[in-house]
Amino acid sequence: MAFDTIELVGDETKAVEKGYPPLERGYYLVKPLYVVIDNTLNALVNGYIPFKPPIIPGSTGLARILEPGYGARPDLSGLLAIISPISKKGILGIEINGLLAKHVAIPEDTIALTVEKKHPMYSIGYYVAVANKVAELSKDQRLLIIGAGLTGFLAAILSRESSLETDVFTLSRPRIHLLKKIGINNVGPTPIFKGPYLSLIHI
Repeated sequence: MAFDTIELVGDETKAVEKGYPPLERGYYLVKPLYVVIDNTLNALVNGYIPFKPPIIPGSTGLARILEPGYGARPDLSGLLAIISPISKKGILGIEINGLLAKHVAIPEDTIALTVEKKHPMYSIGYYVAVANKVAELSKDQRLLIIGAGLTGFLAAILSRESSLETDVFTLSRPRIHLLKKIGINNVGPTPIFKGPYLSLIHI
């Protein structure tokens, strides 16, 4: 038996054989190349986020588009795409099946951007885009970032030059060390708040 899919079933994580998924209207068949293992997946596995089992986890990454379903754009076939977790159908890897499989079917609106080259850095493109938007919105303002997950960490890096001040509230000692190393000193479980702030809350 060739296992090709990771599934969360209740409190278990299983490797199963699924093969090619059915291709619904407005969906694409894609081959995931790089999938981000982030705090969302950790929270799912540890039971902190409710979901309806079985579910294939994996919310964002880089994938090659193989085939369009009826109603999806055929010109994207063969291209590399950064996958966004947000869809009108639900959140990838939580409400609808995600990317941790050899082949998956995903809604058309999760195709965030096509790229030319296959590189693992593109798999975090969604997080970089969100962090960059936070940096734009916090220009010349005080920014308090609550949590130092991937989005929060990147937002702190990108906003440190543009905001008046960037503070980070986090319990993660490794992230506290890294953020202080790059010059963000007001960081930790009890930073000195100097609001008013534009706030980012991230799991």
